[in-house]
Amino acid sequence: MMQKLYYNSQKDSELTNRIFELIGNAKSYIKTGNFFFQDPKLNEALIMAAERGVAIFVISNLRGDEERGKKYMKRDKEVSSETDPHIPHLHELHRKGIHVHLSNDLHAKFLIADGEEGLIMSANYTPNSLYGNPENGVDIIDKELDDLEYLFDVLFTNQDIVLSEDGDKYRYLLTSKPIDSNLFKDIGKKSKLIFTAKSSKNNLQNCSYTSIYTTIAEVINSAKEYLIMVSWSYKRINDLPLIRDAVRAAIKRGVNVTVLYSDKMSEDKLAGTERELPKLVGKENVKSCCHKFQANHSKCVLSEKKGAMFTANIDGDSGLLSGFEIGCILSDEQREQANNRINQILKNG
Repeated sequence: MMQKLYYNSQKDSELTNRIFELIGNAKSYIKTGNFFFQDPKLNEALIMAAERGVAIFVISNLRGDEERGKKYMKRDKEVSSETDPHIPHLHELHRKGIHVHLSNDLHAKFLIADGEEGLIMSANYTPNSLYGNPENGVDIIDKELDDLEYLFDVLFTNQDIVLSEDGDKYRYLLTSKPIDSNLFKDIGKKSKLIFTAKSSKNNLQNCSYTSIYTTIAEVINSAKEYLIMVSWSYKRINDLPLIRDAVRAAIKRGVNVTVLYSDKMSEDKLAGTERELPKLVGKENVKSCCHKFQANHSKCVLSEKKGAMFTANIDGDSGLLSGFEIGCILSDEQREQANNRINQILKNG
């Protein structure tokens, strides 16, 4: 089976189509992790799969966005549906017999069907991601799929929070089980899977894995002709010296560097990203290297020799140095496919 890349845009929904294809064709079980569960069609597809006898396991995060992390973290406090827009969908899945666990540091987005096919993607399960934003994803099979499923199983069985209900009230039982760091030590040794698993608290408090960060730096250092970096946002670049210094060195050796970022975020966040760009490429290179990519939420780094796709933003606050994220080193064929797609986007302005 060829491991394809998939894209979403305002005109194309091939990534979304692949997500629904995997859910619709699953016969035995589905395991999926995502930061948001806000799309009613996605919830409906999972419920329909459950009704035909597919066992479904979900791991998500109660945070509605990056700033909302602490609103529900008081032990034994009830949380209303207004606290987070995707909470009602998680509870709908729970009421339909779908197994839902929660991990405070999860930002990864992935899907596994029957242990035979998988997908890593930038897309959240939201209408914007599934039917509008530029997003990307890649098929996962063989050794990469084995590692991905193992990561899911460890995280799912060592969850931070279990859903509960009391009438029409939502309740959450804090059950953080710190994960033994050694359980992750072999991930990526025989596969191209890369990941972040690191936190100062919660179930990842004993873990310190940042292979997405180091892989991005390796891709940048491999560039002799061109370098393409795509992220929703860029944050705390000075906390990512491997990336910052590698980009500066690439520019000095004459590499054609292109940095793409989204124009669809709050004014404060957009201004924050644009303050970080000079730290990444140098003030004198911002205009030539850095470009807004309308509503972008896809994530990857490419050179003419190497490439990687991942769920994290290029962010020194969370994602590359903390949290739970997933990614994959691309094959030469996948890298070329991604490069061609991005060049077409740049050509079209």
